[in-house]
Amino acid sequence: MAGIGVRLNRIFEKNTLTTNLVGFFYSTVVTVAPMFVIIINLILMEYLLDFASVGYVTRELFSCTILYTFIFSLLTASPFNAVLSRYMSDVIYEERYQDILPCYHIGMLLNIGLSCLLGIPFCLWEHFVGKVPTAYVFCGFCGYISLVLVFYSMIYLSICKDYQRISQYFFFGMLVAFAVSIFAIKFLMQYIKKHDFKAFGWYRIVLGVIVLLYFVIKTVILKA
Repeated sequence: MAGIGVRLNRIFEKNTLTTNLVGFFYSTVVTVAPMFVIIINLILMEYLLDFASVGYVTRELFSCTILYTFIFSLLTASPFNAVLSRYMSDVIYEERYQDILPCYHIGMLLNIGLSCLLGIPFCLWEHFVGKVPTAYVFCGFCGYISLVLVFYSMIYLSICKDYQRISQYFFFGMLVAFAVSIFAIKFLMQYIKKHDFKAFGWYRIVLGVIVLLYFVIKTVILKA
């Protein structure tokens, strides 16, 4: 987030009421506003999709899954973001752009390793102690890793320094997610009431294998 700090310094150095308000609004948009958008989006989905009609245990399980997914992904990605933010600032200043992509790949592997180190024992406890179905645990773990990659990749988005466009794409993505939830997830909620999560588990397993093979072929075989 070093690029954002430089931008804020330029705004606040004018030291006027208007620039202070602009700086406050800008810092809010690029830091906490995306989280508020996600929260509002989830609340609207919960209301419009009639989430209250689902059983209490299922509701609590889903709510806890969302909560701990966000908590653990933020905790495991934050140490890397703090270090890489400073490193990326130095790389850009020294114009060593060829070091950006290798740093991204190495940091991503380290971040995923740390995330799995913390997440896998939790998932095992959830399954064997909490008696949660394997397919659901696996789906939650995939969502957790996906969020880790999102939070980790945010540091590299700051390299673009086009924060307005990034925010526009983010809000557009939230609108798409909301629209898809209305037309697709409503059907899936009806499906969950009568079936288990096995179909979703197999879908995520197959998708995960395909994505893993894609990255292996791209980064290892094609560059060999």
